[in-house]
Amino acid sequence: MKPIIGIVLGTVAAALLAVGAAHVMAADNEAGWPAAAGQTWMKQTTDKPLDTAKIDKLTGLTGAYDENEHAYRVSEGRGELRVVADGVRITPELGLTSWASFIPAGSQTMVEGNFILLEGEVNLALDKAAENGLNVVALHNAFLWDTPRIMTMHVEATGDQTQLATAIGKVFAELRNSHINPNAEPSTKVSIDPAKTDLDTSALAAALHQPGTLNNGVYRTVIPREVTVDGKQFSSAMGVASWASFVGTRSRAAVEGALAVQPTEFLSVLRALRGSEIKIVAIDQHMTADEPRILFLRFQGTGSSDSLAKPLRAALDQTRSMMVGMR
Repeated sequence: MKPIIGIVLGTVAAALLAVGAAHVMAADNEAGWPAAAGQTWMKQTTDKPLDTAKIDKLTGLTGAYDENEHAYRVSEGRGELRVVADGVRITPELGLTSWASFIPAGSQTMVEGNFILLEGEVNLALDKAAENGLNVVALHNAFLWDTPRIMTMHVEATGDQTQLATAIGKVFAELRNSHINPNAEPSTKVSIDPAKTDLDTSALAAALHQPGTLNNGVYRTVIPREVTVDGKQFSSAMGVASWASFVGTRSRAAVEGALAVQPTEFLSVLRALRGSEIKIVAIDQHMTADEPRILFLRFQGTGSSDSLAKPLRAALDQTRSMMVGMR
């Protein structure tokens, strides 16, 4: 009888394993994992093809298709600009070309782009990107010792192909029609000096809903954020904070600072600053392993202290920053 029992038990075990495998296969099928060789039970993902003719029409450019990556790229060189960097004439092929690449992603489309900007075009392009749903992921200088100064703005987004191509086209159009003088000289005349600061700090604190300190003619406020880096808690002492420094008078002031924002807060913050006297200077990251991810928006602006504080407060309201009292 023992051999028969062993056979029966072995058969039951095999059946249970088969049932378990079927459940795993079914779960994997729902997850859409790649099928192994010879297996046909897996769900296959089909990308919606790109309408390259429509992308060309909406961006105003003629692109090229990359067979290896199945990506469609449109580009436009800034050859109208005469840029010299450290004695080198910079041409479009040397990094003076704006571009955007589209790739299918299931029923949606992904886009990555890089726009070459004059300093005077930076906030025009930022505004146009933000109002059309493009995520700006970086803003930085392109060269050293360049004349005129060139900035690079990186964008990304996932969504409807038509909407994305339209958004990219609007940024390109904004740059074609910006009429910014590339040879305009920045003012070196000092009109606001910390040595002559006479700010109403109580009014600033009330407008920002945040206290600050006055030191050497500069009124500074710091709004901490918290992240975890390799298991350690980081906040303002480790540089994880928004900050703003004001100088001047109530009627004529200047502000310099940075906003620490999560990627999901980014567009809301940009929209809160639109139309204000606050201008974005750079967008970067300070850490490689922070959780949640933090982007830093460097900014500057001039105007009355009230007109500078109000949009900053609106931008901070779009974040999960830890406000210090004065709620």
